[in-house]
Amino acid sequence: MPALLSIILPTKNGMPVLAECLGALERQKGVGEFEIIAIDSSSTDGTRAALVSACATVIDHPTQIPFDHGFSRDLAAVCAPPSKYLVFLTQDAVPHTDDFLAKLVSAMESDQSAAGAYARHVSRPEHGIAAEKLLARNELVSSLAPRKVSREDVDEDFPRGFHNREYRFFSNNASIVRRDVYERIRFGPCEFGEDQRFAARAILLGYSILYQPEAVVMHSHEFSFADAVERQREHSLAMHRLFGDHSFIELLALPFAALLKLLVEIPSLTNPRILASRIATFAGHARALMDM
Repeated sequence: MPALLSIILPTKNGMPVLAECLGALERQKGVGEFEIIAIDSSSTDGTRAALVSACATVIDHPTQIPFDHGFSRDLAAVCAPPSKYLVFLTQDAVPHTDDFLAKLVSAMESDQSAAGAYARHVSRPEHGIAAEKLLARNELVSSLAPRKVSREDVDEDFPRGFHNREYRFFSNNASIVRRDVYERIRFGPCEFGEDQRFAARAILLGYSILYQPEAVVMHSHEFSFADAVERQREHSLAMHRLFGDHSFIELLALPFAALLKLLVEIPSLTNPRILASRIATFAGHARALMDM
């Protein structure tokens, strides 16, 4: 009899947080045995040893091919043993409770129309109050209320549709996908945003996407200013290419809108990390515009 689920885990020099992730997976209850399929990009920090110790199957990412968020996950997924579900995690997303996987499965079992579900995020304690506040601003991954998006929701918001981020949002930081749906809609080559493209395709085919706030992962970042700018640039460009999020005129307006928001909020921004995040958003939009 096939296992209930298999876990797909891209890795590259993920220690020591990866060890936390693997330990949390080992403590999971209520889902039976499962296999971890890791696709590793030439790690040199003990990542491979940690994976082997956790009895994971380790696939070497082809060195001649750059890591790609869609293709690389597909490469690992096709090597997974038969299972009803595929769970996608990132190496820095740590299940917060020992029923994390069971909560994801429960959401899927309760709604047979669901192609996939994704988890709620909480910040890592060492990242402080600034990371917590920044994460809380994104209700799509921090809300305590469950959510379901279907084709009817998208159609009712015509002509905006998938231009509304809420209708296509999905996060492979911590997600579960029905295996038979995945076989129909693989991620495919995608440098950034493979999860949201998958969600949009699934919804167009009549499936739904769920947000399961009872499944929780610790996942937050402390980006340098330069990294934050680059991440915003990549995100703006990817969403424009995948969904046509913004017309050229709107792309022209984005940096100025971000700058205006920054100027309005400066008097109340007492935390330097949040202030830096706002500036990075402005700079990232500006760089994306220059790269168009």
